[in-house]
Amino acid sequence: MGHFKNVIELSQLHKFDLEEVGKKAYLFGELKHLGILIPDGFVIIFISNLSVNLIKEIHRAYKKLSGLFRETSVNILTSHLNNKSTTFTNIKGDANLIHKIKTILSSEGEMPIAIIVQKHIKSSQKGKLSNESDLAKKIQKHFYFPQEIDCAVEKGKIYVTNIKPLAKIPKQKAITQNKMYRKILVKGIPLNPGIITGSIRILRNQDYYRVKSHEIAVIPQLNKLLYSKISKAKAVVADSELTSSYDKMEFRKNIKIPTIMGVKNAVKILENGNIVTVNGINGEIYQGGLL
Repeated sequence: MGHFKNVIELSQLHKFDLEEVGKKAYLFGELKHLGILIPDGFVIIFISNLSVNLIKEIHRAYKKLSGLFRETSVNILTSHLNNKSTTFTNIKGDANLIHKIKTILSSEGEMPIAIIVQKHIKSSQKGKLSNESDLAKKIQKHFYFPQEIDCAVEKGKIYVTNIKPLAKIPKQKAITQNKMYRKILVKGIPLNPGIITGSIRILRNQDYYRVKSHEIAVIPQLNKLLYSKISKAKAVVADSELTSSYDKMEFRKNIKIPTIMGVKNAVKILENGNIVTVNGINGEIYQGGLL
């Protein structure tokens, strides 16, 4: 389809950062780069209004998507920096496409937004992809976080039509011992799910090389330079917090173990050698081990 000034084909999305194209488009770009089938289409990068030149670009992109003398049906999805997304389905004709885009922009006010336009898959087989399927496992392995995946089948091929991180992970029942709740030592923000028991290792500067596979790494900051050094730990607890979606996704690509961030004064409160249980589902760190 070519690379337009304000319109990007889906096959090129993996070259862009999340902040440039929004979360939904970024996820589609990752899927496309993985070789997973998604409906063909393009993305209009962050805009707040439609100029005459941009409308011309959209017309050209739509015509290339449709083919000569044809008007294909498309789905339109918004792409924000968070998980928010609006969808219009089965829109046919470039005039209707432009009208829907204007509707989206008017509802967003002056907030810039990216808009995804994809071919509408004509299929009687649509639904959620089972988490046990090979395709779902491949996707979740890549993102290191459970995903809710919509799919459709056309001519025997499975297309991913929508994807988003699970809004809620089932809550783990409180860990108990002798019918008493375990003592919560500290609490933070879950980053990677999972529940694990291990001994505390407080890490500062030169200590990063000393963490062992049975230890829980407790660190002041989540720093990209440290990912390779803490990846062999059983779990990670950090004082600092990753605020951007992109940084969180990059962390999950590199670190696959239970992780809790934003634990205030963890390096001061927790003590070397103590046995604790890290609950990466609800962000709690308990005294002692699992039963």
